[in-house]
Amino acid sequence: MDEAAGELHEVLRLQPEDARARTFLGGLYLRMQDPDAAILHLNRAREIAPTSPEVHESLGRAYLAKGMAAEAILAFPTALHCQPDHDAARRGLEAAEHLRRGESAPDRGH
Repeated sequence: MDEAAGELHEVLRLQPEDARARTFLGGLYLRMQDPDAAILHLNRAREIAPTSPEVHESLGRAYLAKGMAAEAILAFPTALHCQPDHDAARRGLEAAEHLRRGESAPDRGH
């Protein structure tokens, strides 16, 4: 994964406004369990591509990884506004609402 992150950083060095590369890098940092780095890149991707449901859904997952339910609850509905049938965003919103209430997320068999 470090190699992929390095390649994405090189893309962003050449094309800093590439929202798709920033979104991929944010998702990669999430998989590497570095939500702070993910949030940094995903917030920049959101500035570049404010109507991308993938950006908002990934940002919501990053906030969830940090236990930031209030922020996640803002990100997931934005993804759903951009793409109403975005199932991952719907599941993320449900998880964020459970986190906010201090409950564990429902087991979905994943």
